[in-house]
Amino acid sequence: MGQRTGDFINSYARDINVIKDITENSQIIHNKRNKCHLYISIITLVISIIALCVSCYRTPDLGFDYMGVLVGILALLVTILLGWNIYVAVQLNEVMDKKIGEAQKRAERKINIALATTQMRILNGYIANQDWYMVMRGYSTCIWDILQLQEKKMAGDIISLIDNILYKIEIKNKKEEVAFKELINDIKKLSTLDARACDLYLKALELVPS
Repeated sequence: MGQRTGDFINSYARDINVIKDITENSQIIHNKRNKCHLYISIITLVISIIALCVSCYRTPDLGFDYMGVLVGILALLVTILLGWNIYVAVQLNEVMDKKIGEAQKRAERKINIALATTQMRILNGYIANQDWYMVMRGYSTCIWDILQLQEKKMAGDIISLIDNILYKIEIKNKKEEVAFKELINDIKKLSTLDARACDLYLKALELVPS
């Protein structure tokens, strides 16, 4: 059972790392493309400015020249358009970075919630085998994940689960006693998400070996 549980959790961890790698690679490619577009726009802008300067100083005596005026107007329009293009590219880059970051956070959150939920279900096997040390350590791990996620619903679920088995837990050695005390402290931390954790904490305190 322990081996299957470890393999299952390791599989989830690998999936999380794969998704992170894909997201990071996509973001790197996106940033490279935006930088390339920005560099091209800047080069074109410089060329347009040079063309504008040349057209404005087309004759040595600075006389009026229709061709020079037309070229100057066209160069000015191209410069304005390119300037706008650079501005839009920069704004788009910021928006895309923000959306990619938000999408990555949402994906990571969903995966972490699914992983925490799966861990809670896996603990049923340890409960059936009355492996109370693994049960207590497992619930402590789940509580830590729930606190990181700030999931109130999951906090309520795990409080109910622990409450159902609290009086069944048997503490036979020092290792299990330490695990039980750590679990009690973790239950207390859940009070920030669910007030019922306080009642469960007090119940658990009464069971601490003297």
